[in-house]
Parts: sequence; C-alpha cells; structure tokens
Amino acid sequence: MSGAVSMVDYKKIEGMAGRLFPKAPKESEQKAYELSRRQIDFFKQNGYLTPHKILSAAQVELMREGLSRMIEEDYPRQRELIGLDTKAGLSKGQHMIYFQGAWLVEEAFHDILYHPSVTVPVSQLLDSPRVRFLHDQLFFKPARHGGVVAWHQDYSYWTRTVPCGHLTCFLALDDTTLENGCMHVIPGSHLWDLLPTTQLVGGEDAMERIKSVLTP
Repeated sequence: MSGAVSMVDYKKIEGMAGRLFPKAPKESEQKAYELSRRQIDFFKQNGYLTPHKILSAAQVELMREGLSRMIEEDYPRQRELIGLDTKAGLSKGQHMIYFQGAWLVEEAFHDILYHPSVTVPVSQLLDSPRVRFLHDQLFFKPARHGGVVAWHQDYSYWTRTVPCGHLTCFLALDDTTLENGCMHVIPGSHLWDLLPTTQLVGGEDAMERIKSVLTP
C-alpha cells in the first residue's frame, strides 16, 4: 500500500485488496483471534468490551495517513465520501469532520472489514458464524474543536433487527484520554428499553437533551 491515492473500485472487492492485514484464518488458525469466555460474558453483562488491540503501530500509521488524505480539500475521491462537506458539531466557529464511506476509497479502511481481529470477535459476540457490514463512520475531532457528541443509545438509531443483532466497533487511531475527550459508556445500558432519539451534536446543551427521555 503506497501513499498515493488509488482509484480502485473497492466495493467490488470481496476480501482483502492488499497485504496490510492477515487474511481470514483457516478454522485451525482461528483460535489465535478468539475472545475468551470471560470477555464474552463481560460483554453480555456490560454491553461493551475494551481494551481489545487490533492494529500494530505500523498499521495505525498507515490508516492515519489515509485519513489525512481523505480530509484534504483536493482529495480526488472526495465525491465518493458521504457527508464530508457537513460541518458537524459546530461550536464557536470550529468544527469536527465527520463522514462515511472511507472503505470505498482507501485500501486500509476497506481491508480492515475483513481483518480476523475484527471479524472473529464480532462473530463470537453476535453468536453468528457470518457477519455483515452495515456502514462505517469517521470522526476527525482534534481536542477543543467542535461540540460534544451527546450521550446516546446506538440501537435507537439503527433498529435494523429485533431483537438487536448488530454492534458498533469503535477503533481509535489516536490515544483517547480523559483530557482529550475519550468515549464514555454506561455499563448495562444495552439492557434498557429502547430510548427515543435526540439531537446528538450541537452546543453545550447537547449532553442535557438525553436527560429529557431518561427516568431518574
């Protein structure tokens, strides 16, 4: 994989396009990527699982390079990205960059969908021998840029199956800390009833909106 922008039509490639990640393992090799019983039980009880290392330092750097290309104004495949011109999270004249479709235009973002460090654990957590990709979304938000992304329940926005038959994979390309605004989760909230949706981005009141649909 080079630093140049490829014009490959990645959506037509089922499986790895490059060699950044290992190919799908044979059944005899799958154990190396599996979660433990303890991890699976923790996920079922709490609704999340972390930390779970997926990428090497070199792989992270290549994905960061791909991100840097995609957010440039002259990126040649920009029209294939969904929502790149949307200034989400407006706050004091600053914004974060949010878009979908990275898997369509960059090899690393396409191939990670087939990375066994992702597919094998997801299959275990969903208790399914096969899994299907729904969509990607990418947030580029330097510290102190843009508004908050408010508390929310993902399933309220993606009610594709009943009962819930999908999950969100959050992959950080930077260190995430309390100081720079890491993700927070409420253990066990996946067992709550379906919550009404609220506006997720905006001013400082965004975090308060979820309280209007919660019981004490």
